[in-house]
Amino acid sequence: MAFLEGIFAKGPGLSAGSLGANIATVLLSITTIIYIIYRRIMPKPLPGIPYHPEALKSPLGDMPVLLKAAKERGDTTAWMQDQIKEFNSPISQMFIIFPYWKPVVMLSDAREVEDILVRRTPKEFDRSTSLASLFEGIVPDHQIMLPTDANWKARRRLLQDLMTPSFLRGTASPAIYKTVVNLVELWEVKKGLVGGHREFSARDDVHLAALDGVMMFSFGEDPEIGEGPISGKLRYLKNLGKEGRMKIADIRMRTGEDDAVEIPDGELDETTKWILELGDSVEQVRKVLFRRLAWRYWRRTKLRKSLELKKRFILGQLDKAVKEMEKHDEHDESWIRSAVDHIVMRERKYAAKEGRKPDYASHMILEETFGFILAGHETTSTSVMWSLKILADNQDEQTKLRKVLQDTFPEALAERRLLTNEELHDTNIPYVDAALEELLRCAPTLTVNSRTAIKDTIILGHHIPKGTLVFLTGANMHGTHIPPFPIDESVRSESSRTAKAQGRSSGVWNEDDMGEFKPSRWLKDDGHGNQVFDSMAGPHLGFGLGIRGCYGRRLAYVEFRSLIVLIIWRFVLDKCGKEASGYEAIDGITRRPKKCFVKLRDAY
Repeated sequence: MAFLEGIFAKGPGLSAGSLGANIATVLLSITTIIYIIYRRIMPKPLPGIPYHPEALKSPLGDMPVLLKAAKERGDTTAWMQDQIKEFNSPISQMFIIFPYWKPVVMLSDAREVEDILVRRTPKEFDRSTSLASLFEGIVPDHQIMLPTDANWKARRRLLQDLMTPSFLRGTASPAIYKTVVNLVELWEVKKGLVGGHREFSARDDVHLAALDGVMMFSFGEDPEIGEGPISGKLRYLKNLGKEGRMKIADIRMRTGEDDAVEIPDGELDETTKWILELGDSVEQVRKVLFRRLAWRYWRRTKLRKSLELKKRFILGQLDKAVKEMEKHDEHDESWIRSAVDHIVMRERKYAAKEGRKPDYASHMILEETFGFILAGHETTSTSVMWSLKILADNQDEQTKLRKVLQDTFPEALAERRLLTNEELHDTNIPYVDAALEELLRCAPTLTVNSRTAIKDTIILGHHIPKGTLVFLTGANMHGTHIPPFPIDESVRSESSRTAKAQGRSSGVWNEDDMGEFKPSRWLKDDGHGNQVFDSMAGPHLGFGLGIRGCYGRRLAYVEFRSLIVLIIWRFVLDKCGKEASGYEAIDGITRRPKKCFVKLRDAY
C-alpha cells in the first residue's frame, strides 16, 4: 500500500508525464505478476507420457471434461477408461487436481500395479492424500487416509481382533447369516406381491442387508438399533392391508409384462437414514470442483444433523461396551459379543501396556468404528449387486454353481430348506470358491486405487517426480479384464522382473476369454486327479494388494459368500429385460450399478 501511495502522490515537482509513467509501471508490474501466477498454475506435463493437448490451454486442465462426465454419467471411472483407450497406452497423464502444478499419472497394467502395491509400497509409494478430498467430510481422521506410519499401525492394531477366525466365525458370520435369511424371506414375499415371474429392484435390499449384518456384528443386538432395515421391510410387507396389496396389484396390471414392478418398502429407521446420508454424500462431492470447501459447508448445513447423530450413537455404543467390560476381570473375555466389545477391550490392553489411562471415547476410536461400518457394507453390497447381474447374464454358469451346491448338500435339497451357517462356511467346495472369486474379479466395484510417489521414481521407464499422484485403475484394467498392452520387459521395474523370475507374481489370464465370466479359470489339478482352488491363478485387484490392501478382505469374503450362496440356493436368477439390464455405473464410495433388478423363480 505504501508502495502505491508513493507512486501516486503528486508532489510539487511531479509532472503529468511522470504520473503517467508511474501508472504504466504499476500496470506492467501487475500484468507481470498475473502472468507469472497464470504460468505457475497452468498444467505442466511429464515428458514422454501421453496427455490431451487441449488440457494445457487452461488452468482448469481436464477438470471441466471430468466434471461433465461426473454430472452426466455419474461414472468418472468410465471416463478415465475412455482416456486410456484413446491414448492406447498403459500409462498416461491428466490434470484434475487444482492447482495443476503436478499431473496425475494413470496406470493400467495389472502386473505393474501389483508390483507397486505389493513390493514398492511404502518404500517408493504410499497412500494418496487425494482420498482426503473424498472422505474428509465424514471420516476426516480414518486410517484409509493416513500414511503408513506409527499412527496408521496403531489403528490397525486396534482393529486386529476383527479379522481373526474366532471373530469371523463366532460373531460375524452368524449375524450376517441371520440378515441374509431375512433378505431371502423378503424376496419370497416380494416375488409373491409382483405376481410371480416379474422384475423388481434389488439394489436397496442388497445394500441394506449388508448394512444390517454389519450393524449386528458391530454392536450386537441392541434395542437402540432396532430390528434393522431388512426386518423392518419384511414386517411392513407382511402387514400390508388389503388396500396396500391392491395398490401393488394395480401397479402390476398397469405395467407391461417386461417392466419392473415398484414395491413400497415403508419408512427407514433414523440410524439407517443418517448412515446412508453420510455414505451418499461421497457420490455428491465427486461432482464438485472445490471438494474441501463443499465439505466444510455441508458439515455446517445439510450433514450437520447426521454427523451429530453419528457421534452420539457411536459414543453411546462404546459406553455400553465399556460398562459391560468393567463387570468382568481383565483376563475374562467371555462377555465379548461384538466388534465394539473387541475394540474397547483392545484399548484397555494397550493403555495398560503403555502406562496411560484408557480413552474409550477418543476421536481415533470414533472414526475407526464408523469407518468399519461404512467400509463393511459398501464394498460387499456393491459386489453382490454386480454379481446378481453377472449370474443372470450367464445362465449356464449359474446353473452349474447351483448344481454343485445341490450335489454337495442333498439332504438340504430334499428337505427344501436353506443351508445352515455351518454348511455355508465349514464345507470346502473348490468350484464355489472359484465362482465367488470370479464374480469378484468381474464385478467392477473398485473405482481406482491411488498412491503418491514419496520419492523420485520410475514407472515403465518414465521419470515420476516425488509427490506425483498415481491412479492405479481398478475396473476393467488391462491384464485383469482386457488384454494387456505389449510392454518391453526392460522398462519394467527391477522388483517386477525379479518377482516374475522367482514365480512370486500372479499368473496371467488367457487373453481370448479374460473378459468372460469363467469360474474354471481359478481351478487347477492337484496332481492326484482332484481340482483345487488356486487363488494365485491370475491377477485380481478388487480388494487391493500389499500392506495397504483392504483390511476387511476376510470379513468381506464371509459376507459375500453368505449372500451369493444363499440367494443362488433359493432362487433362479433369470435374465432381466433390456430396460432393467446394462452395466452403466455410478461412482460413490464404490462403483455401483445404476440398475440392479432381479427376476426370480424358485430353485426348489
